[in-house]
Amino acid sequence: MCSNRLIPAQAATLTPAHITALDSVTQNLFPGVNAGDVGFQRQIGVNLNPGRLILDYVLQVAPRVSNPCVPSRVILEIQGGGETSNTGTITRYVNDWTHQSTPNNSFLSQQLSTQYLRRHLGIQKVNVPGIIPNNVWKRQLEQILKKALLSLQFSGAFALVTGDVLHAYIRRSIPAGGPYFPGWEVALIGMSEVLSTSSGAIPITHVSSTLFMTFADFVAALQNLTLPPGLPDPFRGNYTTLSNRNFYV
Repeated sequence: MCSNRLIPAQAATLTPAHITALDSVTQNLFPGVNAGDVGFQRQIGVNLNPGRLILDYVLQVAPRVSNPCVPSRVILEIQGGGETSNTGTITRYVNDWTHQSTPNNSFLSQQLSTQYLRRHLGIQKVNVPGIIPNNVWKRQLEQILKKALLSLQFSGAFALVTGDVLHAYIRRSIPAGGPYFPGWEVALIGMSEVLSTSSGAIPITHVSSTLFMTFADFVAALQNLTLPPGLPDPFRGNYTTLSNRNFYV
């Protein structure tokens, strides 16, 4: 939900913490290449006619590097998290926080249980907020397919950086990928936060998980849905025709 996400593409200035997080990503994408030899551009627009893509980051290993890793150029997409359910409950909780004499992270970091919300916010009928990773994953699929093809058109690769929760969901959805290999074309990268109750920004520590694959393997994983055994036949049952008659299959 945070507008700055993990490594902000639109911020006027990248902080040292952002640069450190970006460096941890590039170390995984370009192993053995010094940080001083990796350049980046932000918010690059590409017209597809029809449509337009905004590339969060475009990474390039400097030409002076004699033996760069393969590939040496990457389109990098940053997606920290996604939507939450029951946003009204979250709003009431944050409003309560803002009215405290000394608002701090310890209040916001508490687990929002039903009992807590009823006791502290006076809400009798309450639904605890949750996450909806499926929605953001569906939006990211279009980004991955288009931007990965764009990167391959120019002898590059594509990488998606997400937070741990979304990364874990994607790994369950895409049973593909493995350790780094020179011919990789799509990378899925998860980053971890340091849980803290102190005031201030929540620091991002490091890359916690990486998966590398070819674009063909990524597409194949999307198509190869494995259905569990013993599923009931959805076509069996009672039907009503458009002329209001019934039959059973």
